[in-house]
Amino acid sequence: GVTVVQVDEEQLFYLMSRGINKDDAKDMIVDGFFESLISRVQQKQTQDALRYSLQKKRDKHELQTDFGF
Repeated sequence: GVTVVQVDEEQLFYLMSRGINKDDAKDMIVDGFFESLISRVQQKQTQDALRYSLQKKRDKHELQTDFGF
């Protein structure tokens, strides 16, 4: 499966205006989105498994973002 996350254009612009390249900026925004969800999970082992899974999807280029432009 593929995960699609819609990212705020303004967030991307802000990070890029601070010298962060587009790919790194996208990663930071997506990580922040998922981290806000992962941090709600009570069990640390489950949090770690979710972070690992997210990283694996990114490494395999299975994690896509939809910026609408």
